[in-house]
Amino acid sequence: MGKLARACFGTSGEHFICVVFGLELWFALETFLVLSGISVNLLLGTPEPQVIVIAGTIGGLSMCLPMKAISFTSSLAVICMVGGLLALIICGMGRMYDHPSDVVPSAEAHRTFDLQRAPASLGMFLYCFSGLPCLPGIRSAMQRPKEDFEKTVHYAFVYSTLYYLAIGLLGYLYFANDTRRSFLKDLIPVPGEGHSNIYAFFATAAAGLFALKLQAGFPLYAAPILDAFGLSEAYGLPQKQVALARVLFCAISIMFAIYARNQIDTVAEIMGAFLTNTTSVLFPVAAYCTIMVEKKQKIPKAQTFTNFALLAFGCIYGVIGTYSAINSFMYGRSIHVGQAVSGYVTTPPPMIRSVGTALGPH
Repeated sequence: MGKLARACFGTSGEHFICVVFGLELWFALETFLVLSGISVNLLLGTPEPQVIVIAGTIGGLSMCLPMKAISFTSSLAVICMVGGLLALIICGMGRMYDHPSDVVPSAEAHRTFDLQRAPASLGMFLYCFSGLPCLPGIRSAMQRPKEDFEKTVHYAFVYSTLYYLAIGLLGYLYFANDTRRSFLKDLIPVPGEGHSNIYAFFATAAAGLFALKLQAGFPLYAAPILDAFGLSEAYGLPQKQVALARVLFCAISIMFAIYARNQIDTVAEIMGAFLTNTTSVLFPVAAYCTIMVEKKQKIPKAQTFTNFALLAFGCIYGVIGTYSAINSFMYGRSIHVGQAVSGYVTTPPPMIRSVGTALGPH
């Protein structure tokens, strides 16, 4: 990604993109650690800060694993995601049809659109598709990149979009404004709910599955971060310096995750509005247009219009969304998830914080 930025925008563009990509992946790791803390806390009752420390330590050690092992754990993570969706469906249906009528979410609790919370919803939606900087590393580790990479990317994004859509819409349908920081907390049976033992089992299973999923993604995100800042073997650093960089990196990540664990929604909002918007909307379009101009190739009118529309959207929303996100984080405005999700109920953003809990970024 840095080389692409350098070819299009020079050395300054390369440095800027490397920093933004590194920050994007780092914030993604922070949400991984926080969500791991929530999942294990529900599973074992261990305090979230302790889980974050353990998850960060294990994640740092997992960076030493070979790519084949990381590939296996990533495949396992996809299975965990499917299991979590099934748990959501089963427990959600129980919440709607098998528990006391006086606490069933009412129709008034579902809101189609809320303009005030739309920037937050859209930012969290974009956050879910962060991870673009991971793709070059994945491609370089493939045995047949020319044959497999393009279709793999297409299949992965189609699958992710459908999965986010299912999690978001179903979660908001089942829990509406009762949705909490992690939808795993909503899966726990409420007092008086019928068949509570069955739903408690699925809620516990979902917590375990998502904890495994989140932990499996740690090395895929951590390695490109260190590489972006020149702290990897690829830059000829001695093994001791690389190990020291990893230790410091994990320590800083753990401390920030503990500090920001109660504001995970605003962290995701900042990521989506500024970082992911820059790396996954503005940068690809601008790089493509620059290359086409330098090669003196004519771009069809429809494609030109689409490119400029994307650039305009990215710039305008980047300013509005980033301001909203920073304001939320600085002033500690803790929003109820139902308020955030009502901003965009027709796309994956419903149950926004729950989507992040289930998956972490793409």
